[in-house]
Amino acid sequence: MFLDTEDVNLYYEVKGEGEPLLLVHGVVVDAGLYDEASKLLAKQYKVITYDRRGSSRSKVHGENVTYDVDTQIQDMCTLLDALGLEKVRICGVSAGAVLGCHFLQHYPERVEKLLMYEPPIITLLPERKDYQDWVLKMKDLISRRKYNGAFFEFVQSINGTDERAGEKPKDLAEREMNNIYHTLDDEYSVFIDYKPDMALVKKYVDKIVVAIGERSDGGPYPEAAKRFAKLSGAPLLHFPGYHNLPYELPLDFAVCVAGAFLMC
Repeated sequence: MFLDTEDVNLYYEVKGEGEPLLLVHGVVVDAGLYDEASKLLAKQYKVITYDRRGSSRSKVHGENVTYDVDTQIQDMCTLLDALGLEKVRICGVSAGAVLGCHFLQHYPERVEKLLMYEPPIITLLPERKDYQDWVLKMKDLISRRKYNGAFFEFVQSINGTDERAGEKPKDLAEREMNNIYHTLDDEYSVFIDYKPDMALVKKYVDKIVVAIGERSDGGPYPEAAKRFAKLSGAPLLHFPGYHNLPYELPLDFAVCVAGAFLMC
């Protein structure tokens, strides 16, 4: 289904009944990240997935289109309003976790609970020179339009893929390939430079659970997630698998999500 707004035609899907659960994806990927996991979660929740603006099927239109976090959480509000949902549970993976965090800070009354899986908030790790140098290297490669090198560095930062995962469908793989330039040009700096208002986060920490993949632990995103949990006081969980757990092990992800929401 599509929801046409002022500058983007948002693609979204709704599965199941029950308490509403909004799943927000990261960069390069789209709502297809949750294809199988959403079917499983739909046995308990009314699951909403969508392609974020500029990703895959959510085509932008008009001039001066922006991709900053403020604009993207407005897309979330617009979608929830169109579906008649006042309050939801949110699960965000990677950049989707950043958006979930930003949404909570601005619309706490609309968030029942928030699960943040490996948010890439590298700004919370200023002492890690290796991570900060990686950010600078990525920005330099992107500025010089060295996209192959930048994408290689990005893939390396994910810190692994799960050998237990099935083969990715051709249409999903093609959509993700077509999102690479958008990710690097429009979104990389938006998310990697993100700085949450930790004082505000602490105010709503009773709604937050943070999780990392036990196999990707040690990479920049799990390290950032652990720092976020420590600074905020949110509980930290270990899920099985790597950064792309929702696609690679959808059953494990769905079980972990349902269990995590029981904790807050």
